[in-house]
Amino acid sequence: MSVINDKVVISRKRSTCYGCALQYPEGTRMHRILWKSSYDNTIETALYCPTCDAYWSEFMDCGDEIGFGDLRNNDPEGWREMMEKGC
Repeated sequence: MSVINDKVVISRKRSTCYGCALQYPEGTRMHRILWKSSYDNTIETALYCPTCDAYWSEFMDCGDEIGFGDLRNNDPEGWREMMEKGC
């Protein structure tokens, strides 16, 4: 995977977070990562909500990979705790 762009954006439409698989309304601050896949050279993008972005920063290591919704599904208590902190 080769990261092309990595920034925080304000969503212009309803968006789904890759980390928790929840939908967020337009105007939500989302962390967007755009990358080129090393498997098939396709360009892919993922959006992360503030809670998943904070969870990733605190508990995950660089190079870790997750599936769709894994941050919330694999650690619901930790994810909920991060959300309650206001992240």
